[in-house]
Amino acid sequence: MLRFFFLTHKLNARSKFVRMKTIIIFAITPFSFFNCTAQNFQWVPVGDGFDTDVRTLCADSATNLLYAGGSFSNSGTVHVQNIAAWDGTTWDSLDHGGDGNNVLTMQLYNNNLVVSGPFIQMGGDTMNYIAQWNGTSWNQFCDEGANETMYMLRTIVDTLYGVGVFDTICGVGIAGIAKYYNNLWIPYPPIPGINSEPSFFCINKYNDELYRRG
Repeated sequence: MLRFFFLTHKLNARSKFVRMKTIIIFAITPFSFFNCTAQNFQWVPVGDGFDTDVRTLCADSATNLLYAGGSFSNSGTVHVQNIAAWDGTTWDSLDHGGDGNNVLTMQLYNNNLVVSGPFIQMGGDTMNYIAQWNGTSWNQFCDEGANETMYMLRTIVDTLYGVGVFDTICGVGIAGIAKYYNNLWIPYPPIPGINSEPSFFCINKYNDELYRRG
């Protein structure tokens, strides 16, 4: 059984301000409860955990839900195929969840949860490697989906970035790295020394420049 924990860290500054910082992580082996001596660190298990790997987490402050995605099928006696939502008390399924393949990455974008992985179906419907959850149901991100997996999705301001091993997304020929803006997927110029089928694994922005690993 995969046990799932979160760590709360309360910092009491010597001023009128009090800050609360919550760090969410997961563990692949069982751990007991423990407290750290400095400023009341405490590890607390999150529900019944999952029966196998968690690959990605995403917190939605608007709905106060924590989403977990991975290769798991169950949390205790609750069936949560590949994706689940934690409301602070229990893990719940998102419709019928996935098709048994991993959910590798997810991000909030335009008030939807966008997910990707080597799945074909979400919620029992064909999605092709990318799908979005609107809070009540799964929908296609676009009619065609992608032709392969995205390893990371990242929302930066009002733009959604995706990197992976795809070379077509939503019918547009884009190899490995793309951004979604104004309802369009936009390719990036080829990277010198990279072949026509690159594999990119992560992406982020720093000092107004885009960094990727691949």
